[in-house]
Amino acid sequence: MYRSILIGVFSICLVTTSYAQDSEDKIVGEESIKKWADSIIDHAIEDYNIPGATFAFVEGESIIYAQGYGYSNLATQSSMEPYTHNFDMGSIPKSMVAAAALQLEEEKKLKLTDPISKYIDHQDAKSFRKITIHDLLTHSAGLDDISNISSASLNPEDVPTLKEYVTNNRPVQIEEPGAIISYSNIGYALLGRVIEEASGVDFSDYMQENILDPLDMKNSTFQSRLPAHIKESRATGYEFNGMELEVVPHNFQFNLPAGGLRSTAGDMANFLMFLLNDGSFKENQIVGMEELKKMFAKQFSNHPQLQGLTYSLREEFINGYRALGQNGGWQGFNHDFYLFKEANCAFIICLNGNDGSEISSILANSFVENFIRPKGTETQGQTPILYPEKYVGTYRSNRYSRNSITKLGVLLGVVPEFEITSRNDSLFYFSTPLIYEGNNVFRRYNKNGLLAFLENPDGEITHMVRDYSHYDANEKITWFQKSKTQMLFYVAILVLQIVVILIFIIGKIRFKQHRKSSFDWITQFAPSFLSIIFVAGFISAFFAVGAWNLQYGMSSAIKALLLVPLFLIGLFVLMGFLIFKKRNTVEQKLRKWNAILSFITLFLFLLFLDHWNLIGYNY
Repeated sequence: MYRSILIGVFSICLVTTSYAQDSEDKIVGEESIKKWADSIIDHAIEDYNIPGATFAFVEGESIIYAQGYGYSNLATQSSMEPYTHNFDMGSIPKSMVAAAALQLEEEKKLKLTDPISKYIDHQDAKSFRKITIHDLLTHSAGLDDISNISSASLNPEDVPTLKEYVTNNRPVQIEEPGAIISYSNIGYALLGRVIEEASGVDFSDYMQENILDPLDMKNSTFQSRLPAHIKESRATGYEFNGMELEVVPHNFQFNLPAGGLRSTAGDMANFLMFLLNDGSFKENQIVGMEELKKMFAKQFSNHPQLQGLTYSLREEFINGYRALGQNGGWQGFNHDFYLFKEANCAFIICLNGNDGSEISSILANSFVENFIRPKGTETQGQTPILYPEKYVGTYRSNRYSRNSITKLGVLLGVVPEFEITSRNDSLFYFSTPLIYEGNNVFRRYNKNGLLAFLENPDGEITHMVRDYSHYDANEKITWFQKSKTQMLFYVAILVLQIVVILIFIIGKIRFKQHRKSSFDWITQFAPSFLSIIFVAGFISAFFAVGAWNLQYGMSSAIKALLLVPLFLIGLFVLMGFLIFKKRNTVEQKLRKWNAILSFITLFLFLLFLDHWNLIGYNY
């Protein structure tokens, strides 16, 4: 946080003197943009351990400034070039998918209000009947997102067709369509299938012929089998591990509509000009002006008073000025663009490092402050809170898969949880006081963003949403669902398992039971020992593979380990049978009660495994 503030303050001091030199008929000039961008990016990539960056700034129909910073490859010391070096663009292409959908609607090949079941077959067609193209475009279809396991390959020949990918990753409905935002990569895969069915053309071919080629994006492609000139100029991605930068191998994503674009900052500048000029590029009207307006209007929000989403683009208010944006990040890369429609300006920044997501925000805030000037906002006074206790609780982001093994990210603390507390009839977001503005809306005391709470028909709070977190909502969870509580629950099970084993050993020593009793081994030792071995083995196998490498598929070691819970279910049934059968024949109470304790402990452990999708092959 401190480094971002220092970078922002430094940039304001540097560019203030240059702003006055621009001509009055233009918001910006090349020299002032150069000083402004260079002052921020040069310092930021060093501060955030980013090897290199490319930047392009657009005004109207012109690229005002494009520049590369640092290196595209540290080993070869190749300087970054904005028009040449291409990146894996992460979620950036979602905005292009939205433009393609509007294009097809204009051609009357689809309607955004159409249910997607009109175009896509599904094993549970009923769940698809209510979902519309509009819902997919605004991440409000209510779909559980899939895991990233087996979502990419190091070999482009392994990339399935989009139809095969969707067939192999059928989404699960977890919310009613149009109820709430839940970021959905699989939703954009479905959009890609809709585009294929509506146009009769393969997705990547359609995007090439109708979006990329008309925009003269010659160094961009959705194709997995890369053209030679794009393959040769790929920027290398890096991850900072706390000590040094590690190379990320070039890979190929299966979900092309959600993250399969490779492009340059220079090419993306053409797309930004297309957006600024109402669907026109070099006098070629690619999407009609009236149709494209839908991409700039707020189409969905978790709460009427909060910033929302247009079709793909996020809405932000910076010092009262409305901006639109789209970010994209994946292993070793981080990108973002901002569109200032009223000022007829836009910029994109591309990074070949996993950190630095704050850099684009620093640029956007600095740009509004120095070139557009703040419009200012009025803050309302405090409104009395009638029932503060109903807001109190823990809220968890809904950006995780509920039906796959990657749900474990919640247990490990990867999925954020937020605490709302009450003291002296005042609410706090962690330690920050909240000022009530009415209609279940609160402003943080430091004026940094709004929070709102959503109710069900019974008036019970179900979600907390934040206007600076556009792509998710935070569901209210019980104390037992909290990640810390679940971890303590497992620790308690582990303690019981160890106690069972110790009692088993003590019994063997104390009563000199040297003769092996199958009853004791099956009902006491085996369940707890196997459970502990499973957890230890799973953790070891997971870290041996590495979280990111799971995108290439589940390792054989983890697959083998996942047989253990299935074996434990069989053992649980056998334990129950043996305990019931021998309830009157086991002489020593210690043996009998330890067997019962072992049975109860295994039952709790199986419930725990089932909750975290570790029974069966859920990936």
